Amino acid sequence: MIARLNSLNSGGPMIYVGTDIGKEKFDVCSMDNNGDLISTEQCTNDSKGFEKFIEYLKTMTG
Repeated sequence: MIARLNSLNSGGPMIYVGTDIGKEKFDVCSMDNNGDLISTEQCTNDSKGFEKFIEYLKTMTG
């Protein structure tokens, strides 16, 4: 899954977030408009992992 985020608070550039979901974990990465990697994260496929994912998204939107 790929989603496009726009930081509404900062008026910053678009950020694209992709996920690769597996049985035990899922990987997340974010990229800028040029396709350059901003950051990656690995989360467990449980409530703690999803909380970590939400925090990751919050850091991307300021």
